[in-house]
Amino acid sequence: MNLFSSFGIAKRLYAVVTLIAVALGGIAVFATIEIGIVIKDADRIRDERLPQLQRTAAMELDVTSVLGQLRHAMLARNPEERAAALTEVGKLKQHFEQALAEYEKAVYSDEGRRRAADIAKQGANFWEVGGRNVALIQNPNGEQAEAFAFLASTAIPARNALLAEL
Repeated sequence: MNLFSSFGIAKRLYAVVTLIAVALGGIAVFATIEIGIVIKDADRIRDERLPQLQRTAAMELDVTSVLGQLRHAMLARNPEERAAALTEVGKLKQHFEQALAEYEKAVYSDEGRRRAADIAKQGANFWEVGGRNVALIQNPNGEQAEAFAFLASTAIPARNALLAEL
């Protein structure tokens, strides 16, 4: 005869209820520990990953806006509109460089550092191409068609290469 069969029905029910309560207590402890891990992961995502995504989105928006401003400068009705559009390009470049510097500073892995270096390389190429496009736009003897052709053939592919890295 085993120990359990010597119990009466009430003692057996108490034993079963006790086992169930202990099992549920164990599940509760396990769930609490796992929820703590999930909360720590969520905090890390909020503190590290989300700001990086926001910086990436800001850089993407800046790069896309630059091309719009270059087109606006080409289509400007007067020198003031052209100057305002090109001034905005300068502001967007500063904002991009600030976001990139913050992005590079917040990188914490070797893979992230490699990606940041690739972004910086493509960014430098984009801004060099953009600078040449600005020079074509500002050239008093230049045709805006030439500036637009440069934009379409060179600046847009440079932007696309940068966006691929972002």
